Amino acid sequence: MPDRLTIGAVLGAAVLGAWSMGPSVGFGDSGELSAAAAVLGVAHSPGYPLYALLLKFFASVLGLGNWAYRANFLSVLLSAAAVGLLAESLRRLGFGLGARLSGVLTLALSPVWIFSGGSTEVFALHHALLAAMILLLSLGAAQAPARVLAAGGLAVGLGLANHHTVVLALPAVLFEIFSRRLPRSTILRSLGLAAAFAALGLACYAYLPVRSYAGPPLDWGHPVDAQRFLRVLLRKDYGSFSLTVEGQAAVSRWAQLARFARETAQGLGPAALPLAALGAAAWKGLGPGLGVAFPLLWVFGLGPLLLLIGNPPMDPQTSYALERFYPAAWLGVGLLTAAGTEALARRWRPAAALLVLAPVLWAGTRAREWRAREDFAAHDYGRDLLRSLPPGAALFMDGGDDTFYTLAYMRYAQGLRPDLDLRDRGGLVFPNAYGPDFRNLSKGEKFSRRGEVESGYARRGNLYYTTLSESLVPGMPLSCEGLLRRPSRGGGEQPPPLFDFYAHRWNLPLAERHYRHRALIAFYPFMRAAGRLSAYRGGTAEAGAAALRDLQHAFFLAPDALWIKPALAFSSQLLGFEFARRGDWAGAGRAYRFGLSAFPADAELLLNLGVSLDRLGNYPEAEKAYLRAAELQPESSQPWRNLGTMYWGQGRWKGSSEAYRRAVALAPMDQSLKVFAEESARRAARSPR
Repeated sequence: MPDRLTIGAVLGAAVLGAWSMGPSVGFGDSGELSAAAAVLGVAHSPGYPLYALLLKFFASVLGLGNWAYRANFLSVLLSAAAVGLLAESLRRLGFGLGARLSGVLTLALSPVWIFSGGSTEVFALHHALLAAMILLLSLGAAQAPARVLAAGGLAVGLGLANHHTVVLALPAVLFEIFSRRLPRSTILRSLGLAAAFAALGLACYAYLPVRSYAGPPLDWGHPVDAQRFLRVLLRKDYGSFSLTVEGQAAVSRWAQLARFARETAQGLGPAALPLAALGAAAWKGLGPGLGVAFPLLWVFGLGPLLLLIGNPPMDPQTSYALERFYPAAWLGVGLLTAAGTEALARRWRPAAALLVLAPVLWAGTRAREWRAREDFAAHDYGRDLLRSLPPGAALFMDGGDDTFYTLAYMRYAQGLRPDLDLRDRGGLVFPNAYGPDFRNLSKGEKFSRRGEVESGYARRGNLYYTTLSESLVPGMPLSCEGLLRRPSRGGGEQPPPLFDFYAHRWNLPLAERHYRHRALIAFYPFMRAAGRLSAYRGGTAEAGAAALRDLQHAFFLAPDALWIKPALAFSSQLLGFEFARRGDWAGAGRAYRFGLSAFPADAELLLNLGVSLDRLGNYPEAEKAYLRAAELQPESSQPWRNLGTMYWGQGRWKGSSEAYRRAVALAPMDQSLKVFAEESARRAARSPR
């Protein structure tokens, strides 16, 4: 039976998780997983059948709060169970009270653990099943290995039916089993029994074709036959071994080792790694029932090895997404930190009490990062999208998990706006509008098919998009209506002032810490700027300056968002054109300079900035802009043409002649350039300048 510390660890983790968890749908996969459970559908690869069944049962029985609240609460309970299982494992391994507290609190008070443990994700269940495997091995040191391995096999099978990375824990488990030097016949019988129970757990995957055949509204990959089933099961849409859709990084795999060490130190606090190192060194002398290879292989398999296999990119979006993967490895770090504390406590008893305070203080200093109790950002975004759409509208979503999944939750789990025709342009999350063969088409064929289908919707006059683009289908310019875009109405009709009716609650500390938060909230001022740019084109003079302020605000909120730099560079380019068209060269220069602050390597922005500065008479700065543009676009003749023209206007004939000569070398068929080059050369011969 568990002792008081184990029970207290479970209750404490549950109370802390319930106090800090999100109140509704969150970011990432939260909305999709909730929706899949609500309708018993198929989520993205590998379908997550165990999680869908468990959440469906739990949320149906609980009946408290909205569906997302119940899903978040399930994660809290599963995360608390993982903490309790780790605490019990440490007790079974013979560690003292202080060491057990140190190991448990190091993990349970990690901001990453608390935040992910209060969100609708598969990771809380993943951690609970992994912690169960650790406990079963701890029990196996004194009990019949056959029974323990049978239960362990079931845990492995269920784990694989939830998250594939469970397989990376098996080297540590198998090494521990074979290192016990049991009779070979006993090991083989035990492993056979474990494999049989693992197959029983894996039988959860039968859910995928059964439910897909029934035609649920959320049916990722439609795995009704062997080919489609394997495509979903093996994550073919993600490259199988890739951890993200972005694929692998263009850096050495060994950089991933430093990444894991850095994230572990930041996630668990400054005392964790030194204690873990001490624990590894002192492990054998402490005499626990497991060999030291077990926690070391556990940490390596679920941490560095995972990163070495996937070699994910180093960008902020991917780095943030990976944070959820680390706590699985940190279960092993918890074992090692407990051992380190035990080693110190046996030499000086007060050391354990002092070391217990380290994770408490670490969590206290970072409390603003993990408390999501007032986090409504994703919820409000989804509701604002629905508020933007008139009855019977069709919405086509052009990328963005937070859009797909949040609206999937609101449609399927909450039953909101059944009048809307919701589609995604990838044909994955919502019913495919482009035909059953769409996923097998080439990129060009997909573009043509989208154009055909969406043009039909546009003719009916009810088509809307969520997109950063100003045009998705040829001949179909898009105008802004709040957070949405739609084919231009024409006739000068003004869009409704939707931003006045949006609920937009977001938490600054969470936005500062969490990439997905700030990447989404920056979309609001960006789309407001896009709408004001349209008004500026239509003749509203003050809208131009307001649009620039909104773009600056968006960049301030999320300077590291992957979408924002190219989007802001393009928008500031358009805004600069409008300023220039009105003869406001100072305003154009401000727009171009801002675009360069977001995307300093944009040659077009530099070229246009040079024109603006040239018109304002700021020739030295214009010259720098032109030369930088020429450096970034060495194949383009335009920077040299502009530079030659500017020198011509100043009477700097030698400089003009040289600039035109370079332009002609890059564009030898341009006869006008040749004329200017020859004339500037003649004038340079007669002039000292």
